[in-house]
Amino acid sequence: MRPSTHEFFLIASIGLALTGCGEAAPSDSDAGMPPPDGGPSDAAAVDGGDDLGDGGSSTTPDGGVAQDAASACQDVKSALEALADGLLYTSESDYPIEVASFAGEGGTAPTPETVLRLSGLPASSSLETRTVDQFFSAVVVDPTRAMPAPDTQPAALRTAVERSLTDVIVVRVIDPAASAEVRVHLVGRSACGALVWLASTSIET
Repeated sequence: MRPSTHEFFLIASIGLALTGCGEAAPSDSDAGMPPPDGGPSDAAAVDGGDDLGDGGSSTTPDGGVAQDAASACQDVKSALEALADGLLYTSESDYPIEVASFAGEGGTAPTPETVLRLSGLPASSSLETRTVDQFFSAVVVDPTRAMPAPDTQPAALRTAVERSLTDVIVVRVIDPAASAEVRVHLVGRSACGALVWLASTSIET
């Protein structure tokens, strides 16, 4: 099934956010063309620490504008939230899917131990890994809404995850004091140096 217009727009916004994180299309100078006025190339301007003529916005080492990168990271989170809205993680009960972003945590690939630390659950919790397929097999449309999300929305959410996150893992965190309420996290790295997760609860009595 094809994504709806709304879903297509949200997935497209993921692409725009990634562009803001440093995946911009190549310019003439990227392709080896000299600047029209014979001045320094973009790379030279970055190496020399020049600003971008926007009133003094600071630049990151790779030439991006810091505030634009932060905005792009927020756009990724917002787009995933919009696609997760109206969806549930189903088990013996159904729970909404929460989206969270952890700035600065994406310097390395996530591990189950990283997920446990960020979850705030006890260190004695047990950790289990699952596949992305297993995670999305439990994602369903909330049928109780007056206007339920399109049937294609779970697939659209997965597409957005695959476009915007890398090194994706799925981790179940089981608190021994509440073992029937398993916290399930799909976690990946964004291009902006953050870890982003989709989290929910699986009831298993």
